[in-house]
Amino acid sequence: MSIQKSEKIFIAGRRGMVGSAFAHTLEGRGFANLTKRNRSELDLSDSTAGANFFGKEKAEIVILAAAKVVGSKGELSWDKTKPDGTPGKLLNLSKLRALGWALTVLLHDGIARTYDWFLRNIAK
Repeated sequence: MSIQKSEKIFIAGRRGMVGSAFAHTLEGRGFANLTKRNRSELDLSDSTAGANFFGKEKAEIVILAAAKVVGSKGELSWDKTKPDGTPGKLLNLSKLRALGWALTVLLHDGIARTYDWFLRNIAK
């Protein structure tokens, strides 16, 4: 895949570690058509807001930085009628382990691999 510098690019998760690395690399290589929205400007968990945004902005390339790192392939949904709890959460892995899942790549290594892939395949 080759990205043209004229294409409109949106990076979801741009303010995170991986997304900011993508944005920094693209901007450093002369990609000036990055569409930037922070979470307060665009709540991607709100499907109507997402549809309105993509309908208006017409991004040609969408990089899902945060979702790719954690392997998410599902739809993000949120029941706004329920309390959202505290900012920090602990993840209980007992159900995943019972299904046979085991950690094979540390987060830091996964981010490094993702960034290396990006450099080899996108930021040429």
